[in-house]
Amino acid sequence: MLAKANQSGKGFSGKIDYLYDGKLEDRRAIEKGTKVISHSDNIRVPNGADDKLTRSLLKEDFIEQAKQHKDYGKDKNSAYVGEHILSFTADDRKKLDPEKLKAITDEYIKMAGIDKTQYLAVTHHDTENLHVHILFNRAMNDGTKYKAWKEQNKTLERGVALALEHGFKLVKNQKEVAQSKEVIQLRSEMQDVKDLRSSNELLGKARNLLHLEKMCEAKKIPFSKDELQKTVNFDGKTYQEADLKACFLLNRNENDTSAEKQPVGNKEKKDVALPKSHAIEDQKSEDLNLKKQVNAREDDFNKRLKPKKSQAGHKIKVSKIERTKEKELDRGI
Repeated sequence: MLAKANQSGKGFSGKIDYLYDGKLEDRRAIEKGTKVISHSDNIRVPNGADDKLTRSLLKEDFIEQAKQHKDYGKDKNSAYVGEHILSFTADDRKKLDPEKLKAITDEYIKMAGIDKTQYLAVTHHDTENLHVHILFNRAMNDGTKYKAWKEQNKTLERGVALALEHGFKLVKNQKEVAQSKEVIQLRSEMQDVKDLRSSNELLGKARNLLHLEKMCEAKKIPFSKDELQKTVNFDGKTYQEADLKACFLLNRNENDTSAEKQPVGNKEKKDVALPKSHAIEDQKSEDLNLKKQVNAREDDFNKRLKPKKSQAGHKIKVSKIERTKEKELDRGI
């Protein structure tokens, strides 16, 4: 299974016509065999390729929502047509039926955040390679615009995560992508990884591959790794290395969360009632600190009122002169 994002488009009309009729030069020559497998509730969906009236209403629905975006029409390069494609190999098809195909498509739509806008997912049966086109409006239902930052990379990562979840063979560079922290994070949120972690005591404890290997060694359980296939063998079973790393991430997150909940240092003391004698001592200490603060303020106030040395000296000199004059008057001078 592969997932990719097509470049943003500007015209919903032409894209919708392609989904139902194929390329302009191929129309009437090849039947696309278009089948709608999923769609949002806020669009009108044609019953088939011949339902031209409803198709025009579908175009209208997409265009009207795009017009509600604040930047619509202001930027000539602004594009609101989004399209992601899910492709399945011949081996993948052996594991697929219509119900599972729809479930995978819906899961991808939710992972990509496309469920928060208008979307239409269809399959084409004119080629041997099964694929799903997911057309969506980049103008979201809440008036914002679809976040397209690193869209191609994120689309690829979601496809790898889903391939691992459903047991599809990884192809091309998917084995390397499967080891990325982004895919491991996606996998840690999937139910099959949570079930895998619960199925084995060691997987519920290990924090990384080395830790798992050491625990196997202690319990005398055979352990080996296939670096080429990116698989790990222990306890008589073979596991995808990426799946194990997702289990380890869950364990680390769980342990980190538990550590945060433990009271540490002074926080623990605040939560525990102090003995009466301790409470009295604390009150005395608090009163002493308050008294020190009052005394410090009084000292500061007195210092500001105390005259400077130069001023005091001047007053003394004036006083001596006045006394000298008084003596001279007494002598009749």
